[in-house]
Order: sequence, then C-alpha cells, then structure tokens
Amino acid sequence: MKHYGKLTAAAAAGFMALSAMGVAPVFAADAVNSVDFNKEVTYNHAKPSTDVEFTYTVQPKDGAPNGLTVSKATFNTDDTANKKAIYKATLTVNPTAYTTPGVYSYTLAEAPLGTSNAYKGITEGDASESKTVKVYVTTTDGSNPIVQAITVDGTDNGDGEEAKLSTQVFTADYHTKSLTIKKEVKGNQADKNDSFGFDLTLTGATGEEYSWEVKNGETVESTGKGNKTGIQMKDGWVLTVNGLSDTDGYTVKESDTKNYDSTDIQVNGGTVTKGQTETSKTGLEYGATEVENVVFTNNKNGDIPTGILMSVAPYAGLVGLGGIFAGLFFRRKRED
Repeated sequence: MKHYGKLTAAAAAGFMALSAMGVAPVFAADAVNSVDFNKEVTYNHAKPSTDVEFTYTVQPKDGAPNGLTVSKATFNTDDTANKKAIYKATLTVNPTAYTTPGVYSYTLAEAPLGTSNAYKGITEGDASESKTVKVYVTTTDGSNPIVQAITVDGTDNGDGEEAKLSTQVFTADYHTKSLTIKKEVKGNQADKNDSFGFDLTLTGATGEEYSWEVKNGETVESTGKGNKTGIQMKDGWVLTVNGLSDTDGYTVKESDTKNYDSTDIQVNGGTVTKGQTETSKTGLEYGATEVENVVFTNNKNGDIPTGILMSVAPYAGLVGLGGIFAGLFFRRKRED
C-alpha cells in the first residue's frame, strides 16, 4: 500500500510540474478514455482532398501493456486564416490493460503516405519522426487503477521532462501549382472593350479545392472556387486558377466569341491551334514548372475598300495634265 501511495504522489507531483511549465496534458479528475491529436497540412493555395487519410501505428515501450489503439486521421476543419487543413486522429485507451499505477510509454508513428491521386502534392513534414505517448495510471485507494492522463509529446529537454505537449503533432505541406488563361483581341475590326464568356471545369481527387480570380491589370474583377460558367474576360485580362496538382485536369472553353472571325489557342508558348474554342488537359505533369499558361486570341479583320481611290485616279490625271498645259500657255504669252 505504501508503494502505491508513493507512485500516486509521484504522479501528482509530475502533473504539478508540467502545469508549472505551462504545459497542458490531457487531464481529468476521472478516468480518461481517449485523446485526439491533429495532422496539420499547410497549403499555398487551396486545401487538399477531404478524402485524404493519414495512418498511424502505436507500439508499447519498456514493457508497457497493449492498452492503446489509434485511428486514422481524417479531415476535420479548414483553418483558412492560416492556410491549414486539419485532420484529426484519436488515441483510445483500454483501461482494463492497466492493473497497476505507473507511467507507461508508447511510440506513435505515421505510416508512409498513400499513392492515390488524392495524395499528389502532399509532402511529409515531420511525419517520419516518431512521437512518445505517455499514459498516466493512478489509484485512489490502492486497488482500483485508473487512467488519469494521456500525453503526446514532441521532444525531450534532456532532463526526462516533456518539453512540449501538444495536440498538433504531425505536419505536412500541400504544394500546388497554377493555370493562367490570358485573353487577347486582335484585328483592324476588333473592339478591345468586347467581353467574352468562358467556362471552366477542373478535375481531381474528391473534395479537392481550387480557387480562381480574374484580373484586369492589378484590379481583381471576380473570384471564386471550383468550376464556373460564364466567366467574363476582356482584352488583356488574365484568369488564374490555383490549387492544381500534377494529376489534376482542366477544360477551358470560350462560350461566347462575339461572332469574331476566329479563335487561336496557344499553350505554354507552343504551336498555335486555330479555329478552336476549347482546350483541355488531364494530368498536368508540371515537373519543375509552376504555371501552365494558355492564351485565347480572338481575331476580327475587315477589308479596307480601295475602289474610291481607283475611280478618282483618271480625273486626277486629267487635272494634272490641265495644269501642265495651262502653265505652258501662260509662259508663251509672257514670252510674246
């Protein structure tokens, strides 16, 4: 009994020390059954697929009982202010596995990422670094152990004390790329103020997000997310789509050509495709390229009539000849 009392006192002292350090383990006066921890994915444009799941393993250390199980981390919320998609996993304890008070340690690790399209663009942060989970078991009467706290720590300060306890344990980056569609109007009958309609379709993993905006120079005309019909574009305007990974696809169609003579499409400065109003690609495979550039050029030319000049040419010649004869006539008169 005295032995149990000393363990209880030691555990209580440990909790007090952690509180004094400003650290907050999951703690309750009654038994604790589970604790959540986060996988935070920081993105540069738009959040990854909500279908993404992150898998974990938990292994006992130093003879600890098999009292912990861990779920997959699934999408929970989107912290748009900090550009973080937050996935949540749960550590669940089996209280009957702990028959004596003590502090039991476990190794928590993340399994390698999946290979489906939903994971494209996601790069591991500290996912390969294992974490330590500690289960604190106490007793109030020396005979009924209860799990009173579960902590997930990140580092050790060298003195055997947790230097960081946090529910934000694993991180990753979601780096996506961009598509730009530029509008150009050319020809001697073209009107630079004409507005052309475009339809945008984007394809990728389920739940994956895309954002877009239209700029007139530095002025933002409109913004949105995902697919959109009837986007208006004028000469010199640029539609930029963000949130595309290498396996995503797009279709851009000019739905209103204003009866211009023809439309030319050029992708990444390559060969110009004439007479088409739609371009698409499945699987961008950017490689080292950050942006896919598409230019839509509408042409409108008209013939300048030259008949008027031709019809007056003979009369102009006669007037010229008349002037020459008049000059000669007046010159002879002066000589006489």
